[in-house]
Amino acid sequence: LMNTERMRVVFVINDFIIGGVQRLYIELFKYLDPACFDIHLITLSQFPGRADMYARIPSGITVHRLDFKGFGDVQQWQILRKKLATLVPDVVITSLFFSNTIVRVIGLTLPFKIIAVEQNTNTWKRSLQVFVDWILSYRTDVFVAASVTVKEFAARQARIPSKRFEVIHNSIDMEEITRRKKENNSLASLRAEFKFSETDHIVLNVARLTHQKNQAALIEAFIRFSQSHVNYKLLIVGEGPEHERLVERIAELGGENSVVLAGARQDIFPYYFIADFFVSTSFIEGFGIAHAEALASGLPVLTTKTAGPDEMIYDGVNGYFMAPSIEGIMEGLEKMVTKGVSASVEDISESVRKFDSKTIAAVYTALIRRVASR
Repeated sequence: LMNTERMRVVFVINDFIIGGVQRLYIELFKYLDPACFDIHLITLSQFPGRADMYARIPSGITVHRLDFKGFGDVQQWQILRKKLATLVPDVVITSLFFSNTIVRVIGLTLPFKIIAVEQNTNTWKRSLQVFVDWILSYRTDVFVAASVTVKEFAARQARIPSKRFEVIHNSIDMEEITRRKKENNSLASLRAEFKFSETDHIVLNVARLTHQKNQAALIEAFIRFSQSHVNYKLLIVGEGPEHERLVERIAELGGENSVVLAGARQDIFPYYFIADFFVSTSFIEGFGIAHAEALASGLPVLTTKTAGPDEMIYDGVNGYFMAPSIEGIMEGLEKMVTKGVSASVEDISESVRKFDSKTIAAVYTALIRRVASR
């Protein structure tokens, strides 16, 4: 390719409901140079009725929505192959197991370059899925891991040489967070929406409501904790398959006055601004965009030691690590409340500047150029 030609880059993802990978894509779309790249987004599955992020995709990005019902949807396989053959991309960037598998199988018959992104320490993969990853590694030009721990885990799990992985962290928009924090005037009304008083201390969790995020243990631990800390409230922002079970559990434990499920929200930033600290009880993570955004907002973070946070949190300085058990979570909450952290709000924010969206977009730009030129 000549330097004056725009490269065609196609991003593929399972869906575009609210989630960390979707937010990464939006951040990249904002800062990848449209003079250099003709960018297309293909989403493989649609979930009508669930909150999605299509409206946040910047203008200039061409979106193609497919409707896969599963791996066995032959018609959608044919539609996707025809679309990729028509687009003739220089590079396809794909994330998550479903997308990674389908794109690389189709790539056996088409000549585009493939960057497969590993976003998580996927302990759930069965032996057949791991075998598929290993076989299709031979049709992958570069693997990107969202953190050092993800790189080590994915390489070991699928027996892929670690030298084939590059660590490129997910990103957060530091400038946007700083600007929004300075100008936000709706914090009082947001507190009022959830009936929080001026003296209430808010503990924030932002995550999909799934087993992986372990909110059931968080809720039980927090309700016990709140019995001796009545002015502390837990605000959980997110939606997912565990919602009904969590609502029932809150009622069973009598925690309606101490735990609020806010559902999915398009604009997350104001929730960071009204919180005292952020909490995550996940069993596994890959990077933890919400962790990084919380830190960028100046919030201390109480978290399990998972991939991503293990590179962000300095115990006692900008947060604490805890065990994912009910007892471990209670101990962590007590430590955060009684000891606090040593870093200032400004230093907490600066601790994640290396993940700024412009910096990460520049790294992806260099990688795309390098892969396309091979």
